[in-house]
Amino acid sequence: EDIDFELDLEEVAGLGRCRLVGRLDQLWPPGRVVLAFARLGRRSELELWIRHLVLCALAESHSSLTPRSVLVGRPESKSPDDHVVVFEEVRDPGPHLSRLVEWVWSTGEAPLAFFPKTSREFASKQLAGKFEQAWREAHQQFDGGDASGFGLPESEEELEYARIWEGGSPLESGGPLP
Repeated sequence: EDIDFELDLEEVAGLGRCRLVGRLDQLWPPGRVVLAFARLGRRSELELWIRHLVLCALAESHSSLTPRSVLVGRPESKSPDDHVVVFEEVRDPGPHLSRLVEWVWSTGEAPLAFFPKTSREFASKQLAGKFEQAWREAHQQFDGGDASGFGLPESEEELEYARIWEGGSPLESGGPLP
């Protein structure tokens, strides 16, 4: 099932009140289920997360919606067990959505320093309570290094990353912006 939605957000920094308008697809009784050929841990997972936040916000006023999102895709690693990502209910998703809208809106002033693989690496360690390791491994994922094996660092995956961040690092607090 697909539904069209209009979702009012409270305060978005620099914009005030905002309304998200769109369509949420692939809805089933147990939640939103997405089947994709894409590898997990990349843009498809980020897109799932954003749409999941919308689903959770809509589920607050629509009891027929289940606030769960499932992505079935190709494993990020060679492990055959890593082919499903599940997001459960997020309480009070509005502030998270407002923050995302604020970040997107601010890209006219400076590039948005958000990288799917690096961010996922950081979040997984952060959620495990390993803050120092989270930063180290995020840098490793973005910049590469001796322990990165044969994988291409995320900073080299897209030409735009190299162009925008040349001479600076988006992972450094207060780092230079182009």
